[in-house]
Amino acid sequence: MVRDQWMRLLFIPLLGVLIPFFSGAITYVHYAGPALLVAQLYFVFVSFCIWQGCHWIHGRLRRLYPVKGDPYPKILSICLLSGLYGASIAGLLFLVWTRLSRETFGAATLLRFVAFSTFAVVIFTLLYEVLYLSKEREIDRNRVDQLDKEKALAELQALRNELDPHFVFNSLTSMSYLIRNDPERAVQFDHKLAQVFRYFLRNKTTDLVPLERELAFIDDYLYLLRIRYEENLQVQVRGRQEAAGYVVPCSLQLLIENAIKHNAFSAAHPLFISIAIDPETACVTNNRRPKESGLPSTKIGLANLDQRYRLVFQQTIAIEKTADEFRVCLPVIPLPATAVLQKEQTSL
Repeated sequence: MVRDQWMRLLFIPLLGVLIPFFSGAITYVHYAGPALLVAQLYFVFVSFCIWQGCHWIHGRLRRLYPVKGDPYPKILSICLLSGLYGASIAGLLFLVWTRLSRETFGAATLLRFVAFSTFAVVIFTLLYEVLYLSKEREIDRNRVDQLDKEKALAELQALRNELDPHFVFNSLTSMSYLIRNDPERAVQFDHKLAQVFRYFLRNKTTDLVPLERELAFIDDYLYLLRIRYEENLQVQVRGRQEAAGYVVPCSLQLLIENAIKHNAFSAAHPLFISIAIDPETACVTNNRRPKESGLPSTKIGLANLDQRYRLVFQQTIAIEKTADEFRVCLPVIPLPATAVLQKEQTSL
């Protein structure tokens, strides 16, 4: 319901003065000061009765129509019933006025008073409906915006939660391999793995991290990979001095992990991965030797990463694929919003 306290305070007295003036319901020369004041207060009372009754009709009829339905039948019915009510009350109270006043009125004066009152009722009914529909549209828009925001946050949280089993699965696979084949290196792997998990846990609920910090994490992560793959995997980082922006946490790690997951490599045919940094992008490029029989996909990977950039920053990652190379370029966010960068969990 439209809040109309100010409209009531302004227009009820105004209509109580204008309607009798234009309809001829008061012949002002017949009244002295106090009597004229009483006459005006009576018609303000008439205006109040019409306004309150129409307000009640508006509230009742709105409940009978669906919010999202066609507004024209509702407006027509409200105008019709409000007009009938206004005409009836105006006519009845004008007849009462003919008994109280010092004047003699004809049918023409009665009809003019009823006509002006009905006209005012219809005009203000339409005004009310315009205000009501505008308010309703604003409420709907705010509700949709809030639902979109909650949906985006829910999707983002789901995407973050998906990273946990993905990363754990690949890490435990590597650990299992080293335990069986090289226990001494498994100890080193365990130490670095703890550092990698510390980084992941500290930034799990963070939307952005400094690119320089992400690269330091990648150094630890590459240490784990080199223990397992040795010369089979070769990684080069270029433009480290350009690392001045921010990226999604663990994004570079995910791209390296995908390259390893989907390509066959060996000492004779190593996997080359290049990480190129510039002020606007961080690109990860690898040579392509697709596995003949790849591991089952969990459908997280690049779609997950692209969704995170879309939901939080309204940007997309760039993917280029040729017969020999696969490249993914991440947008580097130059200035993180305070609301985006959440406080790190320093207790970890």
